[in-house]
Amino acid sequence: MKLLCPACDIRIPKENIHVPEGMCACPACGEVYRIADFLRDDPDEAYRIERPAYSEIETLRSGESFAIHIPPLGFRSPARFMLFFTLFWNTMAWFMWIMAIRDRELIPILFMIPFILIGLVTLGIFLFFLRGKTHVLIDDKKMSVIRSLFGFTYRRDVTRSDIAAITHDVVYAQNYQPVYGIGIKRTSGKTIKFGANLTEEERKWLIGEIRFFLHA
Repeated sequence: MKLLCPACDIRIPKENIHVPEGMCACPACGEVYRIADFLRDDPDEAYRIERPAYSEIETLRSGESFAIHIPPLGFRSPARFMLFFTLFWNTMAWFMWIMAIRDRELIPILFMIPFILIGLVTLGIFLFFLRGKTHVLIDDKKMSVIRSLFGFTYRRDVTRSDIAAITHDVVYAQNYQPVYGIGIKRTSGKTIKFGANLTEEERKWLIGEIRFFLHA
C-alpha cells in the first residue's frame, strides 16, 4: 500500500513509516500522520479536524456554496517580524538611493530601483497583515480568493475543474525558515496561495474543510 502525504502528494518511504507507533512522517514537509487515517474509506473526511477554539475565522455553508472569512492578523507575529524587516530594508535602500542621487551617480541610482520596489512590497505585506482581510468563496463552478485592504481588492479565480489539490504551501521565508500557507494547486498554471498569517492548526482545519466540500 502506497502512502501519499496529503499536504504535498509525496510518497512516504518505508523508513518513515513506524508501524509499532502507528505513525508516519513525510520527508518533504515534515508533517506527521496516523497510519490509521490512510485506511479510512473517505480520504477527505480522514484529515478533517475540529475548528480551533481560539480561531476568529468565520465560515458559512449555504447549499452549494462555502465561504471563508479570514480577519486581519493585527500586530502579532509574523506582522511584528515584517514590520522590523520592512523598516530595516526601506531605511537602508532609501538611504543608499538618496546618497547616490546626492552624488549624481547614475549607475547606483538605477541599481537601487529594484531594492526600492522590494521595500514597497514588504511595506504592503505588513499593512495587509495589519489590516487586510481574505475571503475565500467556493460555489459549484469556481473557487475565488479575494484580498481587501483599505477599500482596494484583489481577486483570483480558479474553476473547480482546474483545481488539482489543496495543500500546505510555502508562501515566503522568515529567518531562513519557510512560512506555510494554503495553496490551491492548478492543473493549468501557478498555485494560488493565501493564509500565511494562519496558525498550523487553522491551516489544517481549513484545508480539511475545503477538501471535504470540494469532494462531497
